[in-house]
Amino acid sequence: MKKLFGRTARRFIAVASAFTCLIAVAPSVGAAQLKEARVTQVVNDVKLLLQQAAPRPAVVSDLVRHGTAVRTGTQSRSELTFADLTITRLGANTIFTFDEGTRQMNLINGAILFQVPKGSGGATIKTVAVTAAITGTTGIGEFHPASSRNALPFSKWLCLEGTFHLILPNGQSVEVGPGKMVTTDGKSFSKVLDFNIGQLVKSSLFFTGFDKPLASLDLIVLEEQKQLALQLASGFVDTTTQNPLDLTRIIDVIDQGIVAEEANQTPPSPPPPPPPPPPPPP
Repeated sequence: MKKLFGRTARRFIAVASAFTCLIAVAPSVGAAQLKEARVTQVVNDVKLLLQQAAPRPAVVSDLVRHGTAVRTGTQSRSELTFADLTITRLGANTIFTFDEGTRQMNLINGAILFQVPKGSGGATIKTVAVTAAITGTTGIGEFHPASSRNALPFSKWLCLEGTFHLILPNGQSVEVGPGKMVTTDGKSFSKVLDFNIGQLVKSSLFFTGFDKPLASLDLIVLEEQKQLALQLASGFVDTTTQNPLDLTRIIDVIDQGIVAEEANQTPPSPPPPPPPPPPPPP
């Protein structure tokens, strides 16, 4: 009996010790997940902006750590992959950073596609005007700060699969689901609009301009099929085509600050009518 008790006690202690070690190791693994990202694709002009050194061109396999910004130029793009397989694709004219160990990314300017795997712990994408809280989602975010041309910032967010929440500094929030998009100036949200998932996947450089398909592509295709079934059943309306800031504007990541400015301008006055013809000679 004593031997049985002794073996049981020793087994319990061993299991408990292993469990304790597992708990001790787990936080360090989770914290390391956003410790650094690896550059997995570079197209044209992509630079790393280092804190203590001059900017330099990015190359595949470069490690991007806390305090280093990634900047893309015109007609340029890049892909970053984190240890937990979170993927961030940067469009043209974009500046992006992340905060080590916090699962927070920072979109300073431009547009990104983000794919955060389910069960990875989620992530937060911050801009000066809006914060996106993401868990197991693929989507696109675009942000342009206020400038001399635009008194207010402009931001657009599209969800391809999963859901995410947007939160403004004043506390307003909105949930965005598959096939939905919303814009904001940092003070209020637009109406949540529908967009055509299939059209975006086939046309956007976030998909056509990169070598490898996203790991979540099957989930995106599933949402596309659901949207198509809804369209056939009830007459789906792509409301983005009825909006001045329509979906096609984001496909090649055109500067939405200019688009927003144009959308808010008063239409020009029509030209004056031509003068009447001279009277016929007597």
